[in-house]
Amino acid sequence: MSNPTKVLTQGERKDYLRIIEITLNNLDFASLMANVVHVYLRENLPLPKADVRFEGKHHFAMGSANCGVVAFPVLQIAALDCRRSLEFFGLRFDRKKNPPVLVQRQDRKADDIGIEHFELPPVTPGEFFRVTNLHESTLERVDEWASKQLAHFTTVDPKIVPGLIEHVAPGIVEAFRVLLYVALGEPWPKMLLERREK
Repeated sequence: MSNPTKVLTQGERKDYLRIIEITLNNLDFASLMANVVHVYLRENLPLPKADVRFEGKHHFAMGSANCGVVAFPVLQIAALDCRRSLEFFGLRFDRKKNPPVLVQRQDRKADDIGIEHFELPPVTPGEFFRVTNLHESTLERVDEWASKQLAHFTTVDPKIVPGLIEHVAPGIVEAFRVLLYVALGEPWPKMLLERREK
């Protein structure tokens, strides 16, 4: 990395780990949502109904709709989280190669936060794939779709996204667990989603 790396203070480290927890929780939730949507799409069924409500001191019932109203924004954010996570680990896709290949970044913007700010080395593509068990082509499809979603409507079929996110999101979560939390000796955060048995 060409920019001098500012090491985070303990307070900054805790703050950024909390931000990363939000990403981890979104990826966890997105993986579950992707599974539901993928099953329905694979069987050519209409998506199920979702009932959205908030329970707490103030209850809000948002109403019922096709689950895509909730699922597709969550999946889009998860795709962006996957791309952002690669950047965090010091990785990017070299699209000048055919097919594109995952490579280490050689630079970082001054206001970016990456793994080296936690006093850990950037991750190599080999380490990343060993930890995540992801296929490079699958990860590249999510990364490309996320890149297009930043600023473009695209002809890429959105029906492919649930199956991709269903596979990639858990791999990204595992990368954070092994390459960041275990490497730092930090406790693994509790996922916020309360999973209910079927």
